[in-house]
Amino acid sequence: MTASFRKGDLVRLEPLWSNSLKVVPRRTRNFGWRPLTSDERSEWYRAHHEAVADGFADPFDSAGEPYLAPLYETVVVEPDGVWVVQRSRCQARRGYRTVSGCALLLDTKTGISFYIRREMLVPV
Repeated sequence: MTASFRKGDLVRLEPLWSNSLKVVPRRTRNFGWRPLTSDERSEWYRAHHEAVADGFADPFDSAGEPYLAPLYETVVVEPDGVWVVQRSRCQARRGYRTVSGCALLLDTKTGISFYIRREMLVPV
């Protein structure tokens, strides 16, 4: 069962997740994600087309289909972080599927809003 929290509350990772993250390298702490904006996707396409024109990338994958821009970006979650809840109960798109049981959090240090599973959070 998940802990109860509402919009505007402060939350942190549950101790089980927090302790396990302390021994994991920083680059693999990607439990959070955020959708990319259309400008970020356009920038990815522009950079990919430039790389193809320069010969540094292939325009097609092994099945002969064009590469698609990513729909979301993973967010590094700090084990001792405290975040502000923007939406306590929501569904979020991750790739081409919907993930239920999420919360939308605001990282006050970076100003980035990101989604994370509610079961990983406890109120401060």
